[in-house]
Amino acid sequence: MKFIHTADIQIGARFTRFDERADILRAARLNTLKRILEIAREKDVDGLLIAGDMFESNQIATALIDEAFAALAACPEVPVVILPGNHDPLDGPGCIWMRKPFVNPPAHVTVCVSRNPVPFADAMVLPVPITQKVSAKDPSLPLVEMAESIPADKIKIGMTHGALAIEGKHQPSDQPIALNAATRAGLDYLAVGHWHKPQAHDGGRLAMSGTPEPDDFDQDSGSVALVELSAPGEQPAISHIDCATYRWRSVTVDLLQRELTRNTIKEAVSGKDAEPDSTVLRLELVGPVSPEQRETLSAAIARATEDCAVVLVDDRTSTVLSDPLWKACLQEHPLLAQVLVDVERSRLFNTGARPMIESAGLDDLTLDQFQSLCAALKIDTDQLRDGAFEAMMALLAVEVGKAMTGGGAP
Repeated sequence: MKFIHTADIQIGARFTRFDERADILRAARLNTLKRILEIAREKDVDGLLIAGDMFESNQIATALIDEAFAALAACPEVPVVILPGNHDPLDGPGCIWMRKPFVNPPAHVTVCVSRNPVPFADAMVLPVPITQKVSAKDPSLPLVEMAESIPADKIKIGMTHGALAIEGKHQPSDQPIALNAATRAGLDYLAVGHWHKPQAHDGGRLAMSGTPEPDDFDQDSGSVALVELSAPGEQPAISHIDCATYRWRSVTVDLLQRELTRNTIKEAVSGKDAEPDSTVLRLELVGPVSPEQRETLSAAIARATEDCAVVLVDDRTSTVLSDPLWKACLQEHPLLAQVLVDVERSRLFNTGARPMIESAGLDDLTLDQFQSLCAALKIDTDQLRDGAFEAMMALLAVEVGKAMTGGGAP
């Protein structure tokens, strides 16, 4: 027999850090469910297992639940077995699985609201649905007793949801599953969900499918597991089929190493992503940027990423003044220059960061003065971060640039 194993589709995920572009990523989760069903048809599998977290939570809008249900109902030739996970647990009458339309699914869709075995082609699926978001208990333990009632000539497939009990890689309350859980229960395969990166353990009999649609950068996910089992006791054969709507990629541009020209960022992005329209891009900018460059940076980013589906800019650049601009500021606007030096000295005292400009004969702010100033303003220095000083420097540097180019008094 052969079947598709997936988990962690998390329909309804919010992606709040992407602001107005979050809707695109939310829609992708449902599109990916439909693509998984298409793959199941194309591969002529015996069924589809969804090992938890089909939905992001039990508070998903009814319209979205209806749309997901409709996608399943439209594919009657693919038997589907759904397990409640820790995001969408079977935790009471208000959960998704006790609401319409899932309370009365079509004949080819089974929602595991109990630990009763589910016939699945030539196999029996032994489900342990999750009933709470966190627990220190291993959810695979009941499988030992459950498997004892299954005839020896039947392929036994367990299904549950939780972290793998790998030392240092899981939280005690994250429903940790023993790495030998499949052989411990005498299973031919244990389908698990929760972690978003595909992996297999216990001689290949315990597998995490990973999320079919990435939700973070460089996650190495975006596929479903195609599992083949020839007979009870035989080793499962697992392969992975790409199904993601979007690829998530990171590109770092070091402006210390590259001169900022019209095509600097464009070249970096295009060299990494051959299909920008299906790419969620994180553009990380590092290195020094002058005020003059800062004014053109946004336009350069917009040109470089205009074809990408979603873009997240992580600007970690530091604002620096060119020598001519700094010397001109010292001569023409000494008060502004003094403020710049004071900000740089404050950053040195608070974060230990090396000053990017020299005091050049101006008065150096002392540590006592810095501490007295913070105390007077009721500023907790433990809460100050380098980014706060960098933001001040960026604003001041822009003012310097305007003043030196005739853009008005700072």
